Amino acid sequence: MHFSKGKFKILFIILVFCFGFLDNHSALAVTGTCGSTHYNCVSGTLNGAQGSGGCNEGPVYTYNWNWKCDGDNGSMTCYEEVPICGTANGASFTSLDSSATNLCYSCHGSQQFSPTDFRVTSTGWTWVCRSKYGNPGCSNNFCLFATPINCSATKVAPPVNGVCNATHYNCNAGTSINNLQGGASWAWQCRGLNGGSTATCSQSFPSCTYNYGLWGACVNGTQTRKATATNAPCTGTPVTSQSCSVPVNGVCNATHYNCNAGTSISNSQTSSSWTWTCQGSGGGTSTACSQSFPTCTYIYGSWGACVNGTQTRTATAANSPCTGTSITSQPCGTCGPAAKTYFMSAIAYEGAQCTSGTPSNTTFPEKGATVTWTCTVAGGTNSSTCSANRLNINPSWTED
Repeated sequence: MHFSKGKFKILFIILVFCFGFLDNHSALAVTGTCGSTHYNCVSGTLNGAQGSGGCNEGPVYTYNWNWKCDGDNGSMTCYEEVPICGTANGASFTSLDSSATNLCYSCHGSQQFSPTDFRVTSTGWTWVCRSKYGNPGCSNNFCLFATPINCSATKVAPPVNGVCNATHYNCNAGTSINNLQGGASWAWQCRGLNGGSTATCSQSFPSCTYNYGLWGACVNGTQTRKATATNAPCTGTPVTSQSCSVPVNGVCNATHYNCNAGTSISNSQTSSSWTWTCQGSGGGTSTACSQSFPTCTYIYGSWGACVNGTQTRTATAANSPCTGTSITSQPCGTCGPAAKTYFMSAIAYEGAQCTSGTPSNTTFPEKGATVTWTCTVAGGTNSSTCSANRLNINPSWTED
């Protein structure tokens, strides 16, 4: 096909007009772009504005919004989220770890944000609540605006409940408070620590032990005596009066703590005897009594091995309490290094015949003979029998 210059100019003008129209139309087209706060568009038209995050349990927050920014040249989906700390934030705990479900805001048992960067500090714990949808930013026609929030909790000492001790005014755990003494018992409380419970405690007084004076004179059929409790405060009733008639003098019995006449009092035991008093009645005299411990009868164990010239055994008194000294050690004799076999050429013992004790025979064996001796220690009942022999020929060796 052939165009003249005039026709070519007309065709060129038409093409320039068409392309110019298309360029102007493209310049007027708009691409939807999200604003950084909810329900705003940098460009384009707001569409589908929605808010979510309401929860019918616990504190109710609106914490996320989504909308679209529509444009002639394309739309963009927008999402804004405000991460919220969970109920652990600002609270105090004895222990906490990253698996806790209350680090970030929770609704119906599910954390709505992701806890990250969990750290243990000198005073407690810190962590960051972030969007579950990833890092903030825009890509592939989608924008996420979500600024992480820092959260923290404080560590406190665990509670300690108060625990009573068996001894009054003392605690196995906690602090003793409100210490009181009544007519028959002590009362106190063990206050717990760090919010722990308080225990109420009590201990009854022990039964009284009395020191009695001597009975007084018999007056109108009654005599009295003084009584002093040795372990007050205590509970009990002392016997301070009795009926009386004729005077009875106290008379000791051969068996300790017994009286042929009168009442046995002040029973005690020393290192070698029993002592007591036979108290008279009706104005009668009192007599001091005593009985020595019998001589000990010992049950002995077997003598042990001889160690360094001494052997020992156990001793148990069969009639304790008693007096006496048991024999639990004695010297003993043991064979020395000389008790062995000698070559024919040997002429004397090598080493001592006895490690402890004295040998009964010091003769060196003849060729082919054996000499026997005992090792005896003065004062000992145990001796060792030892022997040495001397070969009749010297052993010979041959080389291969």
